[in-house]
Amino acid sequence: MFASQRQDRTASKQRLYCYLAATLLGCIGLLVNLFPIPLFANVHLILGNAAILIASARLGRGPLLWCMLLTVSGLYFSFGQPISYFLFGLEALFVNELRRRGQFLLYADLIYWTLLGMPLAYLLFSLSPYPNQYMLFSVVKQGFNGVLYTAIASVILMLMPKWWLQGVSDQEVVNRDFRDKLSYGVVILISLSLMVSLLLSSCYLIRTQQELLFQQMDSASVRVSDDLEQIINRYVDAIEIAGKWMPTETAVRQDAVAELHQQYQGFSSILVAKNDGSVVAATPRSYLDHSPQFAVRQYSYLANNFAIHKTQLTGAQYSGEDNGGYVVVATAPWFDPLGNADGVIEATINVQYLRSQLDLDGHLRLVITDSDDQVVIASKGLNIEPLSPLKISAQQPTDSAAVNLVKLNQHDDFFEQTTSLTQGWTLHVLTAYKPVIERAEQQFLIGLLILIVGSVVSTMLTRKLSRHLTKPLEMLTKQLALPYQAADSMRRLPLGSAREILLLHRELKYQRQSIAQYQEQLEDKVAKRTAELAAANTKLARLALRDGLTGVYNRRHFNDRFESYRQYSLRSDQPLLLAMIDVDHFKRVNDNHGHLVGDDCLKALAAVIQTHFSRENDLVVRYGGEEFLLLLPHMTIETAQLQLEQLRLAVQHRSLVTLADGMQLTVSVSIGAIIADAGLSNSYDDWVFIADQALYRAKNSGRNRLELEAHVDSAVKNSAKQAQTSALTTSLNELG
Repeated sequence: MFASQRQDRTASKQRLYCYLAATLLGCIGLLVNLFPIPLFANVHLILGNAAILIASARLGRGPLLWCMLLTVSGLYFSFGQPISYFLFGLEALFVNELRRRGQFLLYADLIYWTLLGMPLAYLLFSLSPYPNQYMLFSVVKQGFNGVLYTAIASVILMLMPKWWLQGVSDQEVVNRDFRDKLSYGVVILISLSLMVSLLLSSCYLIRTQQELLFQQMDSASVRVSDDLEQIINRYVDAIEIAGKWMPTETAVRQDAVAELHQQYQGFSSILVAKNDGSVVAATPRSYLDHSPQFAVRQYSYLANNFAIHKTQLTGAQYSGEDNGGYVVVATAPWFDPLGNADGVIEATINVQYLRSQLDLDGHLRLVITDSDDQVVIASKGLNIEPLSPLKISAQQPTDSAAVNLVKLNQHDDFFEQTTSLTQGWTLHVLTAYKPVIERAEQQFLIGLLILIVGSVVSTMLTRKLSRHLTKPLEMLTKQLALPYQAADSMRRLPLGSAREILLLHRELKYQRQSIAQYQEQLEDKVAKRTAELAAANTKLARLALRDGLTGVYNRRHFNDRFESYRQYSLRSDQPLLLAMIDVDHFKRVNDNHGHLVGDDCLKALAAVIQTHFSRENDLVVRYGGEEFLLLLPHMTIETAQLQLEQLRLAVQHRSLVTLADGMQLTVSVSIGAIIADAGLSNSYDDWVFIADQALYRAKNSGRNRLELEAHVDSAVKNSAKQAQTSALTTSLNELG
């Protein structure tokens, strides 16, 4: 029972240590996952999950799942994807199960991501309410990332102290061949080196491409800003000059406006209006075909130009009845011959013309918006209509402070660089993010392929190398199994064996020869020592059954012999007597005369008991302290009563020890005994308990008494009572 409780406490303590280790690993993994390593744009590297793999290699399922929940919570806080709990929880259980079956950690995780993890991730991403536009890249990157942090976990496990691993291990240790261990260690180092090298080179190439791309965007932004400024200034200057030399004659004025429109193809229309707003010249001439009530003052974006009388550029949404749309308007005052402002000359710049002059080549796109974030100009490839609001949502900043990763119109991802223009407009230079991801996806796919091929090749090479290293050791092991006489027959090691192994071979050969020489001497010595040891063991066995002070048998011997005495009584159908003898007030003897006197008293008492019970089968035992046991077979109640009473009276009237002052020391004893059929109980504890209870009654009745309890037939008991009285009388007469 105590052993079981101790085992339960040990198991509980072991579980507690495992959960504490899982909590520590989970907290470390959570902290690391809260700060994922940025690679480029919105792509990050996750390393905190190495804690889950360490737990998979050492802990049971309960602590493992607790560690996983803590670690993956860091990813949930960083990216907000609840599917991570399922994906990485399944990884933990899958790897843990393969580890229990003897699989290496890196191989187990590689199997998971190849057969289950990446296909499952693809399915979960496709069913996710947050669609991932770059699903294939995310899956490939996750598989690469999983193998990377597993390799890191494997290296950490190799570097961890053995005492820590043994203290928290909840899995059975799997013994593996040296070749397998060597191959696995080399594969881990090669795989980790390949992945880190590939990761660094890929990130460097992608970052370099991004920097070149950002430089192109910056150059394009500067060029477009300058070109737009030049075009606007050129057309505004043309309107301002036209306002100064505009003829007063109607026919000539119309020809001058037509000539101006022909020289500047970027104008979509030119109007000359008096201060009352009536149009007096226009191109195209359709503006002159309106009714006399037609006037440009009805347009809000021109309402203030008649009062200001200065050259300016405006942009507004025109919703007239004939060509509503966005217009870029250049206005200038029109002066009469006396120098008074007689009206305005207004020209609308063709937005399509501006786009043709400003649009970018290659992969770059542009969008120009006004102060209300409405599109003025947009590249054709973007499929954005003018006047529509530009919907840009920021995704994440990039390595460049001027460039951000954005989502355009809730659909496509772009790198964006914005520039403020002098007209209150904003220039957005864009380039698609998808080609960057596709290049990264290609790099990761190549990396996984290189990793798999490198792992296979490195495994083959390391196994061949380990076979070359271990073959001499295997030969030496077989040589050690030969008998010593065959020392001269040790085979030569293969050519090219390591120097250390050759030295070991020579040393083993010499040692085997020495052992063969000394073997005969050793056998003689062993035979001699064996005989001496047998004699010593016989003596020790005899001493082990005796009490060291009194020379009678000890309690251990009683426990061993009780059953044989009981079986003997059962076969002979005779009662069995067990008596417990205790010295009255023995503590006083020790306190008053010292423990040496007490020891002499016990020796003398043992001698008296052996004198009275000297049959070959009578067993006298020192049970403990001042207590003695008697185990007597073939004893009737009358005989037992008589002999025990005689013993008590003999002790009472005999001087056991002569003190230093010449005084004689006497003591008395109390006796509790049981005589019963041998089938009463097969446990000596039950017999001792009954005898002890009888002794207790003798002590309470005044000590120096005999209490005999009989467990036999009633007729025998009645005769026992009569025998007790007659035995007492006989004993008193003999002593009187």
